[in-house]
Amino acid sequence: MSDISASKIQNWLAEKRKPIKSKDDKIREGASIRTSNFYLQAFKQFCRWLVADNRMPENPIAYLQGQNPNSDIRHQRRALNFEEIQKLLCETKTASVFQSMNGFERYMLYALALATGFRAAELASLLWQGLELDSDSPTITISAGYTKNRKEATLPLRNDIAELFRKWQTEKNFNSKNKVFNNFNKNKAAKMLRYDLDRAGIEYQDQTGRFADFHSLRHSFITNIGKTGASIKEHQSLARHSKADLTLGVYTHLSISDERRAIEKMPSFIEPQIQHNQAKSAKTGTDNLPLNTLNHVSKESIPELTPDLTPSAYFDNNRPTMKETDWQTDGAISKSLNSEELGTEKTHLATGGNNRRRWDSNPRITVLQTVALGRLATPPDGI
Repeated sequence: MSDISASKIQNWLAEKRKPIKSKDDKIREGASIRTSNFYLQAFKQFCRWLVADNRMPENPIAYLQGQNPNSDIRHQRRALNFEEIQKLLCETKTASVFQSMNGFERYMLYALALATGFRAAELASLLWQGLELDSDSPTITISAGYTKNRKEATLPLRNDIAELFRKWQTEKNFNSKNKVFNNFNKNKAAKMLRYDLDRAGIEYQDQTGRFADFHSLRHSFITNIGKTGASIKEHQSLARHSKADLTLGVYTHLSISDERRAIEKMPSFIEPQIQHNQAKSAKTGTDNLPLNTLNHVSKESIPELTPDLTPSAYFDNNRPTMKETDWQTDGAISKSLNSEELGTEKTHLATGGNNRRRWDSNPRITVLQTVALGRLATPPDGI
């Protein structure tokens, strides 16, 4: 233990990263920065255990930091686009046996990987009892012992994928305790996918040097989730990542067409469009009435806005407005005010009997607004 020092470990890692000359005089690349960081992590964990077990007074390499792995990427993966995914599945479905799996088995394997983002080792361990296929909300569950973070993983399963596996299980009469992909060897997953990519005419390595190996199916899943408009939290949760920057920075891939689609959603700022937007902004209110219509509305029909009065009147005076009621409690609906009563001050409309603000007396309030206020109530029947 006295031989452990930060400088010695730094020198050892630097030697591991140097190119190696083989016996046939070929130069082979040394360890990547990512691999070097894994070694350093293992060293630091060992030293922390030595300190915790009172074998060392302090950790001599606690201050060492790994290098940026993005500066030395040896095997950069890519996501398959939608056309490539369709072509791969179509060509594989009727293919012959390869790596002990027939074409349909490989087709089912790829489809599930693309629909869940599960890794090869996780899919190899999947049991039929881990698929909840008969529920209205089908799910897939991987046991904790086979996930990367050693935590049980349960994800929602698309209904079309669930139906596909339900039919397969029924036709083959698989036992619930059997593995779904009994003939799948996780160590040969990359070779198997490359074989099917070649058959489908899809490049294993594209012009930018990125690879489409089995783990690329996970990249494809996470990338496609991002294209659905999911929130960052939903995106991260479905990817099962501890940090969102890993989901967005490593596993989400955008093409030039994705970037163009985002650009086209921006508002135009050329002059004709500005004039058009100004014309549209001349309308106001939820009824999309022109602005000048407001000038013809009697001011008496619009109540004065005070801190204790929720605005209940609006331009179409033929629509009823709710009087004081508490449908949050008993669901009762009191009679509505007619157009003649809208100009009359009704203090109890806003305050009620307990002098509290009646935000829920406004029938125009939406469910989303209610949720935003943090006071989601169950409206009465018919509202």
